[in-house]
Amino acid sequence: MALSLAGLGSIAATQTATAQERITYADVQDGEQSVNYKFWVCIVGCPKQAVTAIRLDTIVSINKHTYTVDNMVIKEVTIDTRGNNSIRFYCMNNNPQAQKMAERSKNTRKLIDSKTGGLTTKPAKLFPDGTYSHNIEYLIDDPKKLDDIYESALNAMIRNRGCTYKVN
Repeated sequence: MALSLAGLGSIAATQTATAQERITYADVQDGEQSVNYKFWVCIVGCPKQAVTAIRLDTIVSINKHTYTVDNMVIKEVTIDTRGNNSIRFYCMNNNPQAQKMAERSKNTRKLIDSKTGGLTTKPAKLFPDGTYSHNIEYLIDDPKKLDDIYESALNAMIRNRGCTYKVN
């Protein structure tokens, strides 16, 4: 009987320790801070608005790329996890050069379509309309912050050390 009581005592102690280690976001400052748990946590804006927490051992890949859609340059960081979620942070900025090219292309497309009956029209993703329900998306206003998010998540995964990263 003493053995099972000792077991219950250790369970109670573990539950108490877990409750004391509970994550609070109120004191988190901008930037990255190390933590004692195996999660990469990102707070976008106010903690009551957007928080994502990803267990480090579920991260499959972290990607960063830039592409142009119409007159917008989109810079994107995507974190894929085991299971059904992709977390995407993106920043959209106007690109005057791309805007000029899009106008030229549109005029050329109209001319070609008028001659071919629209046969040359190709499918394209309309950003952000082409997103899927399993994506968790955050719009970030500064491309530099996007680079910092990428570095933070990548370092957490490579080093297998949890951290909290806050973006304001």
